[in-house]
Amino acid sequence: CKPAGVADKNAISDARMTASTFNEARHNPKYGRLHERRGHGAWCPKAKTNRKDYLQVDMGTVLSVCAVASQGERIYPLWTTSYKLYLSTAGVTWNAYEETSTAKV
Repeated sequence: CKPAGVADKNAISDARMTASTFNEARHNPKYGRLHERRGHGAWCPKAKTNRKDYLQVDMGTVLSVCAVASQGERIYPLWTTSYKLYLSTAGVTWNAYEETSTAKV
């Protein structure tokens, strides 16, 4: 499995990191990368309990996703305890990642 480069802003530009909402400028979607040092090093949605908020990464090409990693905010004790992964080839129709016909959380 070859890393897609989401942690590297030169591989996946900031403009390809979008979200439904974000809490404030220091939690902008572009900061939702592993090992991010800008801002608070995390994307945080505006509401802590809205299960419909999302972080979207446009990979720029069709890739096989073989691993996903996440981390908490680097300054305050904020992190996601669960999430679902949705995949799309054109950004129109989204399909939940499943194992044995069950969406994984």
